[in-house]
Amino acid sequence: MVDECEMVERPARPTMAVRLRVPAQDMTLPLADAFGAVRQCLNELGEEPVGPAYVAYPSMGRQNLDVEMGFPVARPLRNKGGVKASEIPAGKYATCLHAGPYGGIDAAYAALSRWLAANGQQTTGAAYEMLLTDPLTTPAPAMEIQILLRLKEG
Repeated sequence: MVDECEMVERPARPTMAVRLRVPAQDMTLPLADAFGAVRQCLNELGEEPVGPAYVAYPSMGRQNLDVEMGFPVARPLRNKGGVKASEIPAGKYATCLHAGPYGGIDAAYAALSRWLAANGQQTTGAAYEMLLTDPLTTPAPAMEIQILLRLKEG
């Protein structure tokens, strides 16, 4: 199920994340390993996540994808091992909510594409999937993912 699309303005949000480059044809992401590494890092730093886990696609290449997996934090933190300080940038985003198995998320991206065309908007190419439910423990039919596409200014 796809909720209605809309535009939202969001403040910058510091994050801690693991960044990988994966082949476009093999989108199997090591979510448990990545989120576990970030949680362990935050525990060692005496910090807690301040929002849901996310998966970011800063750029979409033809052969390989840059993928960032992490959590928002209250303030910028220092890099620690393979976990790096990052940020979800401030700006305007096209967004919608996908409810259900991840395999159906293409319908949400298609709805966002139609919304972008109907509203004369273009994206920067960056996409964020905010995992409102825990993908490691939530049954697939109950998953909720908020998709955010960063919009070009002007």
